[in-house]
Amino acid sequence: MIGWWIGGVVLGIVLVDLVVRLPFVRVATGFFEQMPEFNVVPGETTDDAQRIEFDTTDGLTLRGSVHHHRTEGPPVGVCVFAPELGGTHWTATRYADALLDLGFDVLAFDFRNQGESDALPGYQPMHWLTRYEIDDLDAAVSFARTLPEYRDLPLVLFGVSRGGGTSLAVASQRTDVERVWVDSGFSTSTMVRHFAKRWAVLVAPEWMVRILPDWHVRHTLTLVRWYSWLRTGRPYRVLEPCLPALRGTPVQFVSREPH
Repeated sequence: MIGWWIGGVVLGIVLVDLVVRLPFVRVATGFFEQMPEFNVVPGETTDDAQRIEFDTTDGLTLRGSVHHHRTEGPPVGVCVFAPELGGTHWTATRYADALLDLGFDVLAFDFRNQGESDALPGYQPMHWLTRYEIDDLDAAVSFARTLPEYRDLPLVLFGVSRGGGTSLAVASQRTDVERVWVDSGFSTSTMVRHFAKRWAVLVAPEWMVRILPDWHVRHTLTLVRWYSWLRTGRPYRVLEPCLPALRGTPVQFVSREPH
């Protein structure tokens, strides 16, 4: 009997906590869904790039280009390049150009709803990683492996910003990725928690922010992500569960100082 009573009290506390949190979740979702302005510098178009296209598992056609190595002989490996939000496959000429001098071919592509690739109706991409970007990069890697010249070569991933997080997620689920380079990559949950600690007073009273335990903040932010998913249909993904699978895979991070 006492067990039932304690269980009822705990359930009541949880329900009250959830009801109290919901207004804050709605307000915080507005901040979560607000896209910052990105100063994306386009890469240079080149006439010697080989144009490519391939299909995703859900029937979209993605387009891009292969930039061939500048060294003599066959390529030493292939790099699949994942651009940032607002970037295109030509962005590879800004970030991965040095790889061409090292003997790598660079296969770059446009994510869905971006650049020259097909658009998924109803989907508005953001800087937050979703299942769609992971599926797109995975399709690009699979396409690279169908090309005879790359079938047996070392394959590496190079991603910028959201493309960096996508590269880590894809590398964690494939065994044929030998190395990952990430420029300004981030995880959704860690990034949101960082800014939540700085700007929580815009959503909740300062005294409440001071007494809230970290686990409560994490759970609330998870609710924000789920609520946004229900509102927008964006299947968000977080990186933390993927990272243990990268143990043993060389990963290099590059972080640029703001100007």
